[in-house]
Formats: sequence, C-alpha cells, structure tokens
Amino acid sequence: MDFKQLTYIITIAEEHNLTKAAERLFVSQSTLSLYLNKLERELGVALFTRNKNRLTITPEGEEYVKTARKILELRNDLYKKLKISQNQFSLSIGISCQTLFEQFGQIYADFHEIFPNISVRVTEGWSKTIIEKLYDGKLDLAFAGFSEIINNPFFNTEVIKTDELLVLLSPQHAYAHLASRDYDNPPSVDMRLFSRESFILSGHGVCEYLLAQNMFHDYDIAPHTICEMNNRHNICQMVLNSNSIALLPAYGIPRNTDILVCRPDKHYYRYMQLFTPKKKNVYSAEMGALKNMLIETYLHSYD
Repeated sequence: MDFKQLTYIITIAEEHNLTKAAERLFVSQSTLSLYLNKLERELGVALFTRNKNRLTITPEGEEYVKTARKILELRNDLYKKLKISQNQFSLSIGISCQTLFEQFGQIYADFHEIFPNISVRVTEGWSKTIIEKLYDGKLDLAFAGFSEIINNPFFNTEVIKTDELLVLLSPQHAYAHLASRDYDNPPSVDMRLFSRESFILSGHGVCEYLLAQNMFHDYDIAPHTICEMNNRHNICQMVLNSNSIALLPAYGIPRNTDILVCRPDKHYYRYMQLFTPKKKNVYSAEMGALKNMLIETYLHSYD
C-alpha cells in the first residue's frame, strides 16, 4: 500500500489545483501530475475533471478520497497502538542528496503523523562532512553518495541505489544527435569527442566531481573551461542556455527539462548509501521507520 499516493490524492482534492497541492506537499508539480495520471490509468476512471487550472473531483474521485482517508486513519491508529515509546526526543539525520533534501518536508510530515512526540533535526552538506558528523556522534543516520561503497567498522552501510554518471547536452548542441531523453538507457559515446568542451561540474566536495576527474584522466580530456556549482537545477538550466555540457548521476537529473543525455562508454558510478552507527541505539524502532521513509521516497522520486 502506497500511503504517500493516498496523501497526494487527498491533498489535490482539498486544493483543487496541482500547483498549490505540490507546494503544500513539498514536491514538484510534474511529480504530482505523474502520480495522478498513473493512478487514473491503473483505475481506468477519472478522479478529477480538468478546467483550466482547477480540478473538480468526480463521483469516483470522491469515493476514492473517502476511502483513502479511512485507510490513513486506520494506519495511524495501528501505529499508535504499536508504538512503545511515548517520551519526547529527537532524531538527527544528515542528507547530502539534493533530490531527497527537497522532499524532506513531506517525509517529516508523514513521520510526524506516526510519531508525534519525536522531532527530527536534519543537516544538509557534502557527503564527507555528513559522514564526519555521523562518526562524531552528532547524527543518528546519514544519507550520502560516494564513488565507492564505504566499509567502516563504525557504520552499517546499505547501498540504496547504484547510479551511473551521464553527460548532459542541450538539444542545440553539435552532438545532440548522439544523445536522447531516455535517462534509464541512454546511448554510449566515446568521451574523446568532448575533449575540448566546456564542462559544468558539481563542486569539489561532491561525489560527481571526483567521478568527473576520474573520467577526464581516463580519456585524457583537458576541459576548455570548468564552471562549478552545486545546484542541479541551475546546472541543467545552464546547459540549456549554453553550449557547455555537464556531468551528473542519472537519478539526479530533473525529469521536467529538455535535457538530453548519453553515457561514457566506460562506466562511472555513484553509490547512494545509507549509514547508521553500529552501536546500539535506544530509538531503533523510530529510526528504522524514518530510514524506511527516506529510502521509499528516494527510490520513488520520479514515479
């Protein structure tokens, strides 16, 4: 049962507008639209009728929302009965992934419904910094990407997703015909074609930067210029507005742009990993629930 989907549809029904519902849920309008269209296709009925910017719920939609509210109430009642700890305390997590950090508002809202007595403190930063804070005992869990799987005697490491580094091009680029909008199975290219290109990269402290440097070394690439920035949305916008190219992990590329992608014929991977201390944690049940929400949200970012 996808409880997040139920919440999405209920919020759309309350707001009568995808943009307003998306703002309230801390997700993109395109993500919400994909959820709604996918659900309506699966059900074979329209839950809403569209009239310009307003969505009007159908009789089938009213029945769906009514039942969805009952399901969420039953879920909340169940979790309240199963909950052991009633004490007020906080959990501290670190996130180095922009995709997940942007969605954290909804994650916390769902978590707070189940565990209203627990506050969550979130720290955003580079992967190395996040892991250092976890090692120092300042975090209860950390979500970070590296160019290799981290094995450390102090942490439990769980690989959430193996993500390939892709080349981003604008539709106007001279080599645009070598790329596609298939982010899951893009065509391969010989990176030596781009040996004199201008590259837009993530900052020095980011996994993607290290992967790019490894690739430059392997292909003997001497970039004409390098512009560094950390916001993936800004990186994509700069690619679309210039002849420069960028390098990002496939799962970090926004799906609501005209960006074209291809892959180096030699593969470079980012391993998105979840880290927890190996020492016993008295809040294991609550931390486990938060961990599962983080994983589910990240893996379904583009559903």
